[in-house]
Amino acid sequence: MPGGTPAARNAAYAESLPPLIRELQASPSLPRPDQPLRVTARIKAGQDNIFNEDIEVLEGQQKNIALNPDMKLRVLSIDSGGAHARKIIERLMADA
Repeated sequence: MPGGTPAARNAAYAESLPPLIRELQASPSLPRPDQPLRVTARIKAGQDNIFNEDIEVLEGQQKNIALNPDMKLRVLSIDSGGAHARKIIERLMADA
């Protein structure tokens, strides 16, 4: 959706996040049709609990951002990852 849906849930909304999958490996990387394939990965479930604990606060923050689009955000060191992600998303949306 061009411009997103500020302060509203959109089609990508889900009650919980999928498990985090890291270090995915396949061996051999290009198997022949008759060759078995071994796939390994590290899977971490429960990431959604971290966000669900803060959902009310996050939704409130997003609502305030939508109501005050020109307000400069204060970035605390604990929020630097989220603030960096927000800047990337804003840049991608502006380029779209």
